[in-house]
Amino acid sequence: MWIIFIIACLICLVDQATKLYVELHLSTKTQVDVIDGFLYFTKSYNTGAGWSIMGDSTLLLALISLFAAVILIYITVKKLKHFKGNIMPSICMALAIGGCVGNMVDRFMTVFHLREGVIDFVGMYIFNYGWPIYNVADIALVLGIVLFAIWALFFDKNDKINKSVEDGDDNA
Repeated sequence: MWIIFIIACLICLVDQATKLYVELHLSTKTQVDVIDGFLYFTKSYNTGAGWSIMGDSTLLLALISLFAAVILIYITVKKLKHFKGNIMPSICMALAIGGCVGNMVDRFMTVFHLREGVIDFVGMYIFNYGWPIYNVADIALVLGIVLFAIWALFFDKNDKINKSVEDGDDNA
C-alpha cells in the first residue's frame, strides 16, 4: 500500500517542479510550440476549476480539493486491500491522489498569496479547437479517474465472475 503513496508523492513533486520551472522561465505572453499546430507550452494562472469554472473561488476549491484528497486516501486505505494482486486500481488511485494534491497545493498557495492561481502550462489544439491549458496534476488526476472507471466497468466485473467460478459459486 505504501507504494501508492510514494507514487502519489512523486506525481505531486513532478507537478510542483514543472510548475516552478514554468513560473521561473515562461511568461504569460510566451508560447513555445512543441508540436507545431498541436502541442505548445505557455504559462497561465487559473483561479477556478477545469475550464476556469468557479473562477476566483480559490478558497472553496482548495477546501474541496482537501476533502477530495481525504476521500481518495480513505478509499485507498479501506478498499484497495480487497484488490490484492491487481495493480490497476492501485495505480489509478496513486494518479488521482497525486493529481488532486498537486493542484490543492497551488490553490492553498493562492489563498495565502504565494501564487496567482493554479499554474497551467500545457496547451493543445485538436481539429483547430484550442483545448483548455492544463498541467501535470490535471493529467494524472484525469488519467487516474478514467483508467479506474474503465477498470471498474470492464475488468473488475470479470475478476468477480472469475473468482466466483473458481470458488465454485453457481450464482455468478
